[in-house]
Amino acid sequence: MKKVNLRTKKHRLRKEEYEKDFYFRCAAKGIDYNYYGEWQRQYAKLVIYVTDFLRRVDHQNRTLLDVGTACGVNLRAFRELLIFDTLIGIDLSEYMIELGRETHKFNEKELIVAPSTEIPVEDESVDLLHCSQLFEHLDITEIDDTLHEFKRVLSPDGIGFITLAAASENVSVEHIKSVDESHITAETRKWWEHQFKGMFNLDRNAIHRFKTAGFSPSQNDENFYTHYADEWSLYVISKSPLE
Repeated sequence: MKKVNLRTKKHRLRKEEYEKDFYFRCAAKGIDYNYYGEWQRQYAKLVIYVTDFLRRVDHQNRTLLDVGTACGVNLRAFRELLIFDTLIGIDLSEYMIELGRETHKFNEKELIVAPSTEIPVEDESVDLLHCSQLFEHLDITEIDDTLHEFKRVLSPDGIGFITLAAASENVSVEHIKSVDESHITAETRKWWEHQFKGMFNLDRNAIHRFKTAGFSPSQNDENFYTHYADEWSLYVISKSPLE
């Protein structure tokens, strides 16, 4: 019998939970999913640096997929780097996808309403897969289905960059759940690492590059790591071994 993790509620992600009310509830707490600025520009550069993407994926016609894109602000930042020929963002929220199309000038083939468990792209077509702060919103079944979809869509030399909220020495399970009622999975960093290692190779040097990158989300922060060390857990994945 499959063991059920008691810290994960029996609850599948529902589209109606992430529409207009969710957007404005988060905005009231200072998390505006439609805001675009220097933070996003620096963040996109950080992802490319931490994944060592330009060295590892040196062919032309690169495709980026942003899973859980919300309004597509990170997708916009990746677009401005001018290193991707195709950019696609998917999210469950129709409201945020429509808002993002209007604000950030994406078309219907670039911002798509779709769940992470059914990604509407071809097999092995994605060179950089970006997924930030989505997994804590998924239940056990959705996590497994999403990881299978990641494996299906990643190209043989593709790289995945994943951040999520995980319990650690300074962050409790209770804190993760208290941040937002939509956080239905709260697990340790080792637990998450085990999930990813079951299907992918993990880049053991990614955290070091993250710590030493020096990219700053604002002029007052030394770098991303010092600001987000407790709030973010970072995993860089691939289907092929990473040097």
